[in-house]
Amino acid sequence: MNKILYFLFLIFLFTFIPYAAFCSGMGEVNPFSTGEDDVFLQGWIKTIEDVKEYQEKIEKITEESEKQEKEEAEIREEEQNQEQEIITDETPEEMPEPAADWDREISVPEPRQAVSSAEAGESSSESSSRDQPVELRRIVSDQEVFARLEDRIDVNLEGRGWYFIGEKNGISGVLFDGRSIENEISSFRFIVEDLGEYLLIFQRQDLEENILYEEQIMVHAVTDEIFFKKVNPGETEFSRPEGGGDYTAARRMKQSGRFKDALEEYLFQYQEGDSSINNEIADAAYSLGKYDLAQEFWMKNMDKDNPVYADACIGIIKCAIKQDDMKMFDQIFDDFLALDSPEKAEILLDAAEFQIRNKSEKAALEMLNMFLEDYQDHEKADYACFLAAQIYESPGEQRAVQEAYNYYERLTIEYPTSLYWEESSQRMDYLERHYLRIR
Repeated sequence: MNKILYFLFLIFLFTFIPYAAFCSGMGEVNPFSTGEDDVFLQGWIKTIEDVKEYQEKIEKITEESEKQEKEEAEIREEEQNQEQEIITDETPEEMPEPAADWDREISVPEPRQAVSSAEAGESSSESSSRDQPVELRRIVSDQEVFARLEDRIDVNLEGRGWYFIGEKNGISGVLFDGRSIENEISSFRFIVEDLGEYLLIFQRQDLEENILYEEQIMVHAVTDEIFFKKVNPGETEFSRPEGGGDYTAARRMKQSGRFKDALEEYLFQYQEGDSSINNEIADAAYSLGKYDLAQEFWMKNMDKDNPVYADACIGIIKCAIKQDDMKMFDQIFDDFLALDSPEKAEILLDAAEFQIRNKSEKAALEMLNMFLEDYQDHEKADYACFLAAQIYESPGEQRAVQEAYNYYERLTIEYPTSLYWEESSQRMDYLERHYLRIR
């Protein structure tokens, strides 16, 4: 804006003023004169000079400001160059090393914290960790630890700074119980909670050599018999403690679904006289499909005064059905019917199917009617109806078309959401057209 104003005044200065002066010199009338010695013209000239002087001041101030900004920029650039030179000239040896406290008691660290080379190098200088990557040296120890359930075991590692990372495959069964350091030996305490094999991982950071050491130790949690053989390699006979076997390991294995190992442990520890153990052994054997063995142990509890008599009776019925043993089934069925057990409904249906497989449709119908009479609100009551209708509709001694129709109809009325509803409705239509409405 100032430059534009200055330009306009220059035009005024070099056009209006010379013209006025020319007119005065030629004796002509000055068109801009007021007749009072050109006071007006002189005032304008004075104004132009003031504006020019002001413009010169503005230009001078602007020039000084630009010069000052340039000098400040040069100073900042010089300071940045000096800082860069200082950083470049520094060496790792000149930088102070932070103190490392590896002798303190620690809890079990997270595995990710231990294996991260970046985190392992936090206690050393940043330049050192950049220039020298952490070297991992893994040691698979020849040391093997054998222990029994609920045993406390110690793992001793030479030197300070060792810490427990965890089980290699993330398997739980050995509980970390603490760490201590004495005479340059790091001791780790564990409690065995379940049988199995566990590979325990330990690590130690060597700050001077910038090496991460890792040691792996195998822990075998075994049964009493195996433990005895490992501890006493020359002995062949293992005597159980007096007062009965210890079934703790067997029960843990059974609860975790390891029925084979559990059954072996049960039989190894077994002593006569405990009906609950008989029941547990029979149940484990049944889960493995060893129905003869299961029936053998359930038969030990068939005294009606036995607290687990009901379990034994149901177990034997289940074994008879699985083995298609009609003789045993008939022998135990009356005792089974006298029971008041939540498993009775399911077993009645299994027994009906068992009778159908053995061509005993009459007995099957009796069991289905028992089921529908006592358990009409059971989730499988519609299936019982459908099965009875199928028996009555099928060729044979029990064939009765009207009875079949009645059971199909009962299903469609009482169980409208049944998966058998559509097929039952179709069978009703078929029986009506071909048998019940023939004229």
